Amino acid sequence: MATNADAIHARFMERAIELSRLHAVERSDGAPFAAVIVKNGKIVGEGWNEVLKNNDPTAHGEVQAIKNACSNLNCNYLEGCVMYTSCEPCSMCASVVWYTRLEKVYYAATIDKLNNMADYSGLIKDLRVKPEERSTPYEHLKSLHKLGQDVLIEWSKVKSSDPMLQGRPY
Repeated sequence: MATNADAIHARFMERAIELSRLHAVERSDGAPFAAVIVKNGKIVGEGWNEVLKNNDPTAHGEVQAIKNACSNLNCNYLEGCVMYTSCEPCSMCASVVWYTRLEKVYYAATIDKLNNMADYSGLIKDLRVKPEERSTPYEHLKSLHKLGQDVLIEWSKVKSSDPMLQGRPY
């Protein structure tokens, strides 16, 4: 027996999937990834994959929905909001979810099914090793470490003196 919560989840997830289908299949202007952000039972942001359309590899559906919600709510953080996304978020999108402090993420398709269509094993491997062991070379310029570190220390002092910045990732 379906509950009221099930009906609410279905309504928002169906909207995310509708956006996914609209842009990936009907308009053919994106990949099949879309998301909606909900606060207090209302959609406050929507987004769909616009990577190819915008020549922007960061324009994933979840990121676009987060940008839209932040713009609509005039904020940088989404406490009290939840996301409904057509597919389990990738590592980049999961990072943005964490930074914006979304309360919860609901997803439909699982990312392992995506791996049957595109190979993300290299990305997953890269994220599990030290930077210098990744497929794209990373090199720590140790002679400039202190210069870079000094800026971080200066910023942390500014951040600690500003109540609006305290407790925020950045």
